[in-house]
Amino acid sequence: MKKGCLAGLLMLAVVAAVPLILVASVFQFAGSKPAGGPGSGEPSALALADIPPEALAAYRHAATTVKDVPWWIIAAIGKEESDHGRSNLPGVHSGANSAGAMGPMQFLASTWARYKRDCGGGGNVYDIRDAACGTAAYLQALLDEHGGDMARALFGYNHAAWYVADILRIAASYYVQNLTGGGAGGGAGAAAGGNPMACKPSITQGYGYTPYEHPHHGIDYSCAEGTPLLSVVEGMVVQSTGGCPPHGAWLDGCGGGYGNHLVIGLQTDVGAGTHKYFVLYGHMDERPALDVGAQVKAGQIVGLEGSSGWSSGPHLHFEVDQDVPITTHSINPSPFVEADLRVPTT
Repeated sequence: MKKGCLAGLLMLAVVAAVPLILVASVFQFAGSKPAGGPGSGEPSALALADIPPEALAAYRHAATTVKDVPWWIIAAIGKEESDHGRSNLPGVHSGANSAGAMGPMQFLASTWARYKRDCGGGGNVYDIRDAACGTAAYLQALLDEHGGDMARALFGYNHAAWYVADILRIAASYYVQNLTGGGAGGGAGAAAGGNPMACKPSITQGYGYTPYEHPHHGIDYSCAEGTPLLSVVEGMVVQSTGGCPPHGAWLDGCGGGYGNHLVIGLQTDVGAGTHKYFVLYGHMDERPALDVGAQVKAGQIVGLEGSSGWSSGPHLHFEVDQDVPITTHSINPSPFVEADLRVPTT
């Protein structure tokens, strides 16, 4: 069971480490790589409407200058810091603000001196092209420092949990992942439902307000430890996190509490119109069988049942998030599984 694994912003007050665990659940879990890599994903309708063409081109180019920073993360920072250079606040177009920050990406002079780049503007911190490339370089360094964890890298960029959550929320709205089965009717396995385990599992905890968790954001299934876990959808791996011990414990935050886990992204219609869905397999006994970017077929083995992370015993935490990969966007996963594995929302 995923016990309150980032069940909400209330946990921000518990310990200083919790904000990082929380925001990691938005987009990036500890030890995982940026979803889709820097080159994948097309701008969403929102991105095309909100980002000026020259800024969007700058963000997309900046992502090609590094190995692990997606353009939509850079774009989200541009939105948060200066509305893509449209803000007239002090420091955006000249000089510095009261904190000493400069340019559309709000660099401190010392940071710009280290990560200054010339991507067409002559190394000008006020030029969106150079500033975007500088941001990409800075984030790449922070990713390298934090083992590829985007949430912690962003926290290094701006030491505030609310900032990290904002960036990841904006980023998730800016891109359309290049997923198998994209568009209406895509991911046929989802609508038909399947069995996420190579066994006849027991349901150990349902979705919603259960006796153990308030609320529980998925369905817990249990078979023998080591049972193969099967994809119930066709899509693409957008998160693949390993490195957690196979047996976790109460309050174990490894992998954001999910332990070793995998997330598959797809677009499909399960009765509420076409949406992006993120199907999570949590608490695997070891690193998932697939890496980020891998295409997945329904019925394919994605890992093995375990008890890693915040877990009281071997089981699969099966979660589906709609539109944004965060627990607060979870839905009852029942439409994604066969009829006798479904549960009502409580």
